[in-house]
Amino acid sequence: MNLTTNYTQKLFNEFIKYKGWLDDDQKNKLTQSLVDSYHSYEALALFKDSPEAQEDFISEEVVLKFVSTFSNEDLENKQVINNKIELLLCFKELITPKLASNVITKLRDLLNTENPKTYREEKENLLNRIGDVLDTLHKEIEKIPNQNNLNSFADSVIQGMNALGNTAQKKIFVFTCYRLIDVLKDPKRSEINGLITNFFSSADVESIKFVFVKLDKEAKKELIQKHEEVFRKQAIQQQPIFDLLCPSAPKDIRTQWWLSWIDSAPQRALTKLKEVNYKIDDKVAIVGALLKKATQAPIQEKESFYSAIHEMKCAYNAELRNTLASQIKVLMRNADSNQQELGYNTLQNATYLSETTKRDIALEIKDWLRSLQPQNASQPYSIRGILLNWNMLPQTPQNEFVDFVFDKLIKRGVNIDNIKLGFKTLSEIKPSYEDYFTYFDDVFARAESEDDRGIKSELFNGLSTLKPPRTNRRNKSFWTKIDDLLGHRH
Repeated sequence: MNLTTNYTQKLFNEFIKYKGWLDDDQKNKLTQSLVDSYHSYEALALFKDSPEAQEDFISEEVVLKFVSTFSNEDLENKQVINNKIELLLCFKELITPKLASNVITKLRDLLNTENPKTYREEKENLLNRIGDVLDTLHKEIEKIPNQNNLNSFADSVIQGMNALGNTAQKKIFVFTCYRLIDVLKDPKRSEINGLITNFFSSADVESIKFVFVKLDKEAKKELIQKHEEVFRKQAIQQQPIFDLLCPSAPKDIRTQWWLSWIDSAPQRALTKLKEVNYKIDDKVAIVGALLKKATQAPIQEKESFYSAIHEMKCAYNAELRNTLASQIKVLMRNADSNQQELGYNTLQNATYLSETTKRDIALEIKDWLRSLQPQNASQPYSIRGILLNWNMLPQTPQNEFVDFVFDKLIKRGVNIDNIKLGFKTLSEIKPSYEDYFTYFDDVFARAESEDDRGIKSELFNGLSTLKPPRTNRRNKSFWTKIDDLLGHRH
């Protein structure tokens, strides 16, 4: 019997309003009337916003009778099934595992009716409402004594999901599958889990988002953990999926995804690192991976790795900074000018390296340069690397570097370019004649005996660039000779 008259509605409202006036026998009679005749949506909706009235008048049997009113016709009107499910969940405090089993049976029957039909909004709506039930009544459903009932419902879910060939359509079943996992036992549990895995293996970002938007923060983490391998592959292959899932993933998984991404698609990873302003969980792990990848990358890509490493200050990690220093040494001891230039730029931008580390780099470069023969001595960026940290070097290494420049670039320089490089280098160091007179005299001697006019001119002109603003008793005769030869006598 439906609650169709205003009189009946008013009568029930009065009972609810003045329930304190009723004795237990009268309350029981009203409850029985709900069981017998007034368990429709219209009648029970009157108790929706009154928990106290529910406690007095709504029994488990009333709710069971209400569930029995759910029909296939309800599926054709989304508002009707939505209202009924919403009202059912308002009575959640009254729902026992036994009653939950009946609810699951009714939902299975409705789903079996809907499964043969093609995808439509009504189907999606039903799955959304089933998801609401599974989510709200999770604890009661988990305690359902009859596992066969849950297995039967799971079979209906499996059949419905498999009936939809399109992955984007299958998404409407995924949340239901996810909620079922914890209440099922194997082998049915594994079967449902396989459906979820297969779905996420081929789903696009919108389909995945459809599922995740229904989950709270902890549920998202849990789902990612359960299907980490699948999500990692998807995230690495598709940037939008990475962007969607990464913020929700646990920290350790996020780091693993970054590491996998750096390994498989490093340039995309570097672009994303810049986009997120290098705000990541484990900079030590990430910088370590970038340093390793930098050694494997083509020369034209190496600089992008070092730029990212600089932005993260090498993760403020002493061991990683030592690794970076070692890589700089390798680059700057390479005769290839491109490698050297990269090493120089990396050293120049590594402002966070300690003076001790920079000194160590300069000393190794200096030793390498001194090992070269004059014909190979022109290594511009390695030489500039020494000058970059010149003031950090002790006197002896400075003297050894000056010896290299005078001897192998100028005194025994094989061409004009080497000699020019030598004098350009010395013009920054500004060695005095008094401290290095032997080298000055040797270069002068070569200039005097040199047959090649171009080299002779370059030697004398180069020496003149080293002349100090003022001469003194110890150096005046040398600079006078230079001036005389160049016609600059004053």
